[in-house]
Amino acid sequence: MSDLTDDSIAVAGAGFGGLAAAAYLAAAGADVTVYERRTEVGGVAGRLTGEGFRFDTGPSWYLMPELFDRFFADFGREPSDYYDLERLDPNYRVFWEDGDRADVPNCEIG
Repeated sequence: MSDLTDDSIAVAGAGFGGLAAAAYLAAAGADVTVYERRTEVGGVAGRLTGEGFRFDTGPSWYLMPELFDRFFADFGREPSDYYDLERLDPNYRVFWEDGDRADVPNCEIG
């Protein structure tokens, strides 16, 4: 990584991308400030809950785990030290107003 010890850098947004950028910049020595307009971090990767239901407000599938693995490895860390993955089946369940529902099964591709 480049040496950024003389640089002060502002990062707009505390979503996955903004936080990852801030981490790499800080590791390169920059003085980093992250600005987020919402009261919580995570960007679009949030959750709403109500009446016994959970709604993802952004990505709800763990795609490209190799990117997460590489990010943690770049900082000498293991993802398993921070979170556990659990296979869900069904992946998710869709409910309609009339009471019908559909399960989206957990299927491996390939």
